[in-house]
Amino acid sequence: CKEVIDLKKYVKVVLYAYPTLKTIGEEYAIHISNKALLSYKSQKPAEELVEYLAKEIIYKQRLEWLKGFLEGIMDKLDDTEKALLRLRYFSPCKNRKKEIQKENAEVYTAIATWTDSSYFRRQNKLAKKIENMIENAGFSEEIYQKDFAFIDILQCVARFLDRGGEGKLQEKERLENK
Repeated sequence: CKEVIDLKKYVKVVLYAYPTLKTIGEEYAIHISNKALLSYKSQKPAEELVEYLAKEIIYKQRLEWLKGFLEGIMDKLDDTEKALLRLRYFSPCKNRKKEIQKENAEVYTAIATWTDSSYFRRQNKLAKKIENMIENAGFSEEIYQKDFAFIDILQCVARFLDRGGEGKLQEKERLENK
């Protein structure tokens, strides 16, 4: 059962992007503030600069909304599911046997004892559950395409997936967990 459930691409994109959303939101705030404060030095007409800043504010708000939305989904998961999610999408270390967090160490210790088939079966079950939770909460591919797909960080993650990056991460996960 080492085959990975094929989630919808937009679900993968938002899950892989999640760890960066807080930082990106903070960076957008600094960028917007600096751009506004230094507007007197801009070579652009005032109207064009205002439109640019408004667009950046919208991007920032959308990323903040997405972060809060995903946190709401994750709040509904139990500790084991959160740990599995962290291992698959958020952790640079894909080795469940080495990834012992300070918080919930007992959960990670338990996960480390699972057989490979049990681990991957639970990961697949969780992936489908999260996809269903996201869609049942009203976040669809249509909404993603209309309101989020054009945001740089999400485009970068989508290109990473298109180039086969996820397959490489999953292979790393399989190899590190042997």
